[in-house]
Amino acid sequence: MRTTTDDINVWLTGYYDDFQSCKSIADDLNAANATSTDHTITHHGNPMNGEAFNNPTFRYSFADRAQYTSYLVGSDFFSSAQLFTTTSSSLKNEGHHQWLTLDLIRNNKYDWEGRAQLQYPDSRRGTRQRFSGAAGDSYEAFVNAHDTRGVYYAPLSTIDATAGRSRVYASNAADNDGDMYEGAGSHIRVDVEGQYGTKSISLAGVLMGEQMNTSSSSRGTSTKNLYPLKSPAGKPFLVSKLFGNSTGRHRILNYDGPMQFVGLGDTFNMRIACHAMGGWADARYTLNLGYKKADGFNKSNQTFGSNPLLSIDISTSHLNYNSGNYLEIDNYTASDNNDQWTDIDVVLDFSANTYKAYADGTLVSNGAFSNNWSAGDIYGWSLDVNCAGAMSKNVGMITCIDRAALYIPVGDAIQDTNYTPINTLTINKQINALSSAQLVISDDDNRYGLTSLISSEGFTEWDMLIFRDNLDRPIFWGTISSMAHTQNPKQQTLETLFVADEKYALLDRQIPVWETGQSAFLSREGHLSLNTQIEKNYNLVKNMEDILNTGTKKLTFNNSTIGFEDSDFTTLDNQRTSLGSSHPIQMYINEDVNGPNNAEKEWDGYDSPKYMLADARFIFIPSTSFTYFAIDSNAHLVGSSGVSASDTIMTTFGNTLGAKTFTVSSITSMSRSGDAPDETPSSYKLLKVANTANLGIPHSNSRLCTQYQLLYTEKVHTS
Repeated sequence: MRTTTDDINVWLTGYYDDFQSCKSIADDLNAANATSTDHTITHHGNPMNGEAFNNPTFRYSFADRAQYTSYLVGSDFFSSAQLFTTTSSSLKNEGHHQWLTLDLIRNNKYDWEGRAQLQYPDSRRGTRQRFSGAAGDSYEAFVNAHDTRGVYYAPLSTIDATAGRSRVYASNAADNDGDMYEGAGSHIRVDVEGQYGTKSISLAGVLMGEQMNTSSSSRGTSTKNLYPLKSPAGKPFLVSKLFGNSTGRHRILNYDGPMQFVGLGDTFNMRIACHAMGGWADARYTLNLGYKKADGFNKSNQTFGSNPLLSIDISTSHLNYNSGNYLEIDNYTASDNNDQWTDIDVVLDFSANTYKAYADGTLVSNGAFSNNWSAGDIYGWSLDVNCAGAMSKNVGMITCIDRAALYIPVGDAIQDTNYTPINTLTINKQINALSSAQLVISDDDNRYGLTSLISSEGFTEWDMLIFRDNLDRPIFWGTISSMAHTQNPKQQTLETLFVADEKYALLDRQIPVWETGQSAFLSREGHLSLNTQIEKNYNLVKNMEDILNTGTKKLTFNNSTIGFEDSDFTTLDNQRTSLGSSHPIQMYINEDVNGPNNAEKEWDGYDSPKYMLADARFIFIPSTSFTYFAIDSNAHLVGSSGVSASDTIMTTFGNTLGAKTFTVSSITSMSRSGDAPDETPSSYKLLKVANTANLGIPHSNSRLCTQYQLLYTEKVHTS
């Protein structure tokens, strides 16, 4: 790791990422104007638990949405009865606006864990996965949290992390000799079909590991241990793990994003540590810098459209991995932690089209650019693990990246550590206000040529990082907001002032935009022809627009009632007293004669699997041998899952006669006639019952309106 003797160091950076805030992309590549949603181009989710938290549209993982019937091999085959139903597996919301607010399809949707949560990168729930080895894309995509224009792509394996959800050998599985089986703890499918080359990416605060003892008598002990490796900056770092089964280059990371090259002493920095396991021969890294912007990046094959401006082979002999301080605990002490890290610095000279590469300040490589592209033509970088020699069967390489940056050093430059042009430095930190910093540098011989930065194409929203005592973690990080040059003819001095504001100052000039088309914000009535595509376009944009009303919400059109008028006991969310209702009267004003609801009617029998309540709208007694009860046609009691002929029902009449039991003879659907009582609904059903002698009430009038308040049965379904 490169060190410095200066108390203060300043970097001007066009690109800087320390990875502690990077987040996986919530991925949905469906066009907003698409009339149907293709789940295959949305986030594939987690094949281990079946959830897809990073999918803003679908709830479940790709494996469950695709409904594979051949999840596993051999005896691990899943029957169709063990799969989701098609309706359940394709469960999706109405748009990204629900995922960002309250998404009713999620588990624990009303709790914190059920809300949209940005996730750290983790290849076990990769953006795209080749589940069970199927054809398709395979990568984990995550963003630079300090500049979300930049996206990292980590190529993944030819099979998902669960090997098609195959079973796992027991961790103590033994072979015929009684020693630990070499496949113990691994997926059976890997053992059946052969070794797979695997790649993974994740964050770690501490890197640890061990090599197990294969002897059955010493199975509980390890033969080697990796000493806990930490970042010198005391933060999480990016960890790539490669299990190789073939020689050649293995791409482990791509950065498809702006670096803002300016061509004024640009220096690329990467702080890296590594550890190899197995038979790596002639192992090295290949760092590729500067791809042609116009040629872009292909996510499917994980390649850029052009060759890089320069490719640098970094042998492990240039890294502290081979300096005698291996990560094995036998050779490692806590004081060696920082020595395990190596700072790779590549200084680019766009005037001469050459570069120089340094490892911890020592020159290790130099050469010419592969093209004469200008600084404004290029972007991005990538990193490969390269095995040029022979490779044994079981080989692994762990790569740790603490940070990556493109910077111009002010002070302790990699090529000249004695030139320190810092004149004054002031940092203002305030309470309830944004911090700022002012840097004045003296550059009398115009060595830095910072005047050119103003007109440089890449110099947009560059940052200023200030380090103290080391180059590990900045004590101030802000965006350069202004520059000023002052030239004194008498003193023959040239001073340049840089002013940087805290990163939050960027919010003052950010506008949230969600663009889906030229006519997206036209009202639906404003279109001459309203088709499904336009309607969906309008609804998605309008819903996203509504949730951007920070602190407020759009009022909803609700009913004039206050709910609790259904006999199935469901709470209505469209009552006028609901939160956010636009009804002019949003409170109960005692407008009902008997109060807002009847406790016995609404709640007696609640949550019971045997019975529930309904109103008898009127009673018709044409003779003493049978009686008709008129029931609302939409009452659950007489629906397809409710009462039928020959069922037993019970009635109550006030508090005097008690419950009476009858047998239903028939059920007839009716429409209201002109002479029907006022209580009769427009459509209703007549339940004919026998044994009227048990009725026990006077019936001088053949229509007894609503004297029987309640009617319930033992055979009605409550679901």
